[in-house]
Amino acid sequence: MKLFFLLVALSCLVHSVAGYGSGISSTVFSIANYQAENGGFTSSIMEGFPGSLDDTTHSLFLTSLFGVNDKIDSEAAGRFIATLQNSDGGYGNQPGQASTLESTWNALYSYRILGTIHPDTSNLVSFVNSLYDTNAKLYRNSATSSPDFRSTARALQIFQILELEDKDVTAKKAEISAKLGESVKDNDDGHSFFSSITSDNYFGILAASLSGFEFEDVEDWIAYFKDRQVATGTKNGGFYADEYATEVDVSDAEYAVHAVFILNKNVVVSRTQLNLAALNGYLNSLPPAIASASHAYAALARSASFQDVFKIVPSYVVRDNRFKVVGNRIIQGTLFRPTLLFRTSYGQAHGGATATVTINHSDKTEVQTLTYNAQTQSYEGQEYFDTTGLYGDVVLSFTLNWAVPGFDALSFTSSDKKTIGYDINIKAKAVSADDQFDAQETIDIPTTFTFDVELGTVSVPKPQLVTGDFDVVLTVLDSSNVAIHTETINARKNKEVITFNYEQDAASLPSGRVTFRFQVKSDKGVHTTEEIWYNTKLTMVATDIDFDQDQVFNFNQQVKITMQPATYFNDAVETYEKLGSRRVFLDVVSPKGSVLASYPGQFQNNKYVFEYTLSPRLDFAGVHVLSFRYQDAFGNDFALLNFNSEDNELFTEKLTYTVDVAIEISDLVDAPVAGTLNYGQPIAFSFVAKDSYTDSAVQRGGVNSAIFLALRHIVDGKAITSSKITPVPERDAATGSIKYVVQWGVDPNVPKGNGQLVLFGTDADGNEIPLKYEGAVWSVDVTVDGSLQIENSAYSHVFDDQDTAFLVSFEFISQANKLGGADLTARIVHKGKVIGVVPVASSPEGSYQVSWTLPTNTATSGAYVVDIYRHIDLERAASPEKATPFFSVTLNHEGRGVSPLPFKTEFLVLLVLGLTLVSVSVQKTALEKKN
Repeated sequence: MKLFFLLVALSCLVHSVAGYGSGISSTVFSIANYQAENGGFTSSIMEGFPGSLDDTTHSLFLTSLFGVNDKIDSEAAGRFIATLQNSDGGYGNQPGQASTLESTWNALYSYRILGTIHPDTSNLVSFVNSLYDTNAKLYRNSATSSPDFRSTARALQIFQILELEDKDVTAKKAEISAKLGESVKDNDDGHSFFSSITSDNYFGILAASLSGFEFEDVEDWIAYFKDRQVATGTKNGGFYADEYATEVDVSDAEYAVHAVFILNKNVVVSRTQLNLAALNGYLNSLPPAIASASHAYAALARSASFQDVFKIVPSYVVRDNRFKVVGNRIIQGTLFRPTLLFRTSYGQAHGGATATVTINHSDKTEVQTLTYNAQTQSYEGQEYFDTTGLYGDVVLSFTLNWAVPGFDALSFTSSDKKTIGYDINIKAKAVSADDQFDAQETIDIPTTFTFDVELGTVSVPKPQLVTGDFDVVLTVLDSSNVAIHTETINARKNKEVITFNYEQDAASLPSGRVTFRFQVKSDKGVHTTEEIWYNTKLTMVATDIDFDQDQVFNFNQQVKITMQPATYFNDAVETYEKLGSRRVFLDVVSPKGSVLASYPGQFQNNKYVFEYTLSPRLDFAGVHVLSFRYQDAFGNDFALLNFNSEDNELFTEKLTYTVDVAIEISDLVDAPVAGTLNYGQPIAFSFVAKDSYTDSAVQRGGVNSAIFLALRHIVDGKAITSSKITPVPERDAATGSIKYVVQWGVDPNVPKGNGQLVLFGTDADGNEIPLKYEGAVWSVDVTVDGSLQIENSAYSHVFDDQDTAFLVSFEFISQANKLGGADLTARIVHKGKVIGVVPVASSPEGSYQVSWTLPTNTATSGAYVVDIYRHIDLERAASPEKATPFFSVTLNHEGRGVSPLPFKTEFLVLLVLGLTLVSVSVQKTALEKKN
């Protein structure tokens, strides 16, 4: 088993380096490669593997869901399914296999996707009826199996597909519904369910929905599945399969989502009912496989996340290429027809939908059907929409519908809004003294602007349109999109070129864009808009600052600062019109620049007010540096320099205050005592940390700010940390109090010998804050001892002419237990030359790996020595080059070998099996010496 996972790691290593795609999406993209010679589909792309009915059903479902039926041989798939029917009327999974209810359901469902009528209904129904257990009131999968919920649901689904509702079926449904009523369970959490096994519960719910069972307290049934969703770890977002919440399988994701969908009365599962973001992440982390992809996308298709799988991109074709649809503007008189791209997020076109568009203008509405063009892989309108005589907004509403058996009709909608107006061009001239500026360049103050506005339509090309029943409006906006100037030209009697003149002669505006917005409006409103902009770069300042410098605060105290933003220009302060329309922030940072908090200013009494409470967080301890910034309407930030309004000059020093703290720990439970610690020995204790000035429970801050337990050693008079963990804060639900819990085992990072356990906190810059207990800094003297064994394996493989992969795997064993938590670095040496230094990958279970690839032509044979270093090995050396490795592993690579591969080499990305090992070495090393 260990060898298998190492082979998978080697395969994934090469695939990631080569840039191949992976995951369930690649399965859909290459679905045709899974179709076997017998017409069925197989879970393997290796040649010679026969198809099976379950893989065929999964594959046909995917082709139907993603509209890629044209990529497979549907007729061959139908012929394959026909070969699986047995004389009893049922179907087997492969030719010659006995009939089962599961396979019979797969056959009927596959026929329905293919649009084929089942050839022998009566014989099939007889087979299904033969599997009903009159005592259990449930169906069994085969004559020799026990009755269960799954088989019962499959039988009822078969009757549903066949539209069979005779007296016998009706009577059985009544019996099944009654049986299910007797099977309902409730747990202490108030959850309702048929079975504690996720799949059994799902099939019970499915059978119930098909037999007329009435669910009571639906939210209690949904809560069962919400509680089954994995909340942490590598399978976060998946669903536990078993009663004890240890196993996770992708099929249970489909079952859980479908069950909630049924309980919702066939309404898609919302993001509040299940954690769909985590589910999406889990499903997209899965390796490529037919069944996995089928289960995953079946889950997504019944959830609100399905919208995220696809992209809808509209575009427009015009009859006269001189008048394109540009941005949101359509030139009046243009004839256009809409087209639509409907694709997955990874680029797979969906060609199986029915697409329509409704084009709605206040004066005109049209509905068109869009036809799929396989060559362009887009849906195309067949008629042109004429905009002659139309002005203003036109809204295009697109609808895509397609049917997948077993699902309600799938539907996607999208809309696009365009504005029908004039063709417009602005000829701009910006001049300051002898300098001339182009649009988007930084102007000086003052600058004079001249704008000629050229207008036109399809019938009156620009610049000929200078008169008409319209006004042209110029609005000048500063970087907050605050209008600082407006003027209008009436074109009803105009005969000349439409020209605006404007001078920006004051600096009473913030830095950033100055936008010139030109709008054409008729009596029905604005129908044409064009903008150009220039940039300003001014010195922005915070004036009238009301705050005493260098104050000392404690946790939970209030801080209040007021100021007024302005521009400092030509030795004078210029304030802004409409001052309260600006966004101004106070940034609180550490001395080294870590952002602690940002507070938006509240405009009061012609000033911006910043008021906040100092939360008892570790990153709030120490010195705080204050600065102000302005944010424009486009999200750009500009620093405001602190300005001394009394002396009419900029401040030379930073604006600061200090938060004084003194952290005491108490309520120590099971605290470690001085003595000997052995490798792997657990250390578990808890404590409460409070600020003694305010009696406030202290909380961790950002990434660098927390409470730590560390093991330290004195080397050449210097304290070196070999291992460090962060105690986990736990909040008591009843009292709200917080305690810190330590769960640590003596890990391989730690060298043998004397050391000291210490507790400390860190502020935002990583400066240590001592934690005291009963007035003294808390610490415990210890001696580390015990045996530590290392088991290692080394592999290499030549994949092709491009890549050779290497992998070294090892584990630390102490007292028969694997030890995790080691923070290691590997140095790879070949023929006396260092060819790489890489971090060692690790798993929570205590497995470690070093992997790398080399071009095959440079991966020469011989010994590759992998030196493994702990952090302390590097710290206590004079330099990294002189450090002594913790241990070394030698990988003997034999060079290129030739092995014919029994699969299509262009699909190597999808393989995780079948690799030929070029060299393998397995070793055990006991570290009994002092390390």
